[in-house]
Amino acid sequence: MRTYTTRSAPLASRPGRSVRSRHVSVTTPFPASSGGRNSLVVVHSIRENPQNTGQPIVVPEPGFDCIAAVQAQLQSLATPNDPWPNHGTQMAYNFAYDVGGLDPSMYFAYPTDLYHLDHFMGKFANKLPDVLGNKSFDIDAATLTEPEDPEDFEATWTVEADVEGRTGTTTSRVRFSMRRKRVGTYKGCLMTYMIETL
Repeated sequence: MRTYTTRSAPLASRPGRSVRSRHVSVTTPFPASSGGRNSLVVVHSIRENPQNTGQPIVVPEPGFDCIAAVQAQLQSLATPNDPWPNHGTQMAYNFAYDVGGLDPSMYFAYPTDLYHLDHFMGKFANKLPDVLGNKSFDIDAATLTEPEDPEDFEATWTVEADVEGRTGTTTSRVRFSMRRKRVGTYKGCLMTYMIETL
């Protein structure tokens, strides 16, 4: 019997894909003197990981007002896989007020665990199908409400938008409830506390 050891060459990587190469030993049943074929196996392990990307193109900024923050999210969600897979949903996750921790989030208008991007992506696609991949949207500025005391810890801004689904056959009215982040990377930014279909 003959044993071959090879080291596989790494595959080209792209955003959202990690590649691992490993040594492979193959023992063939064909002895070298038999004139039989020798086989050589190279194994590549490819693992999709939606978090293996950079920051979204647009991130929360303290200069965004309520309408600008909602517009940025809806525009990105209109083309959710541009410039990389799940970019739109990742951007919505970055704009979410209380995700990424162990406490339940109110993002989808009920308490739910959203401590991980994968959980958020699955729930977003199921709960807001018209928003993800929307064909068009219209933010109704007349519905904008601002808190009496913007410095209050629970001060909430709300605005509504009409969103046409990706096929153009359905339309949803959604309300964004925004709160200003008090700590962390996005301190001072308006973030989506809750999004609900009306």
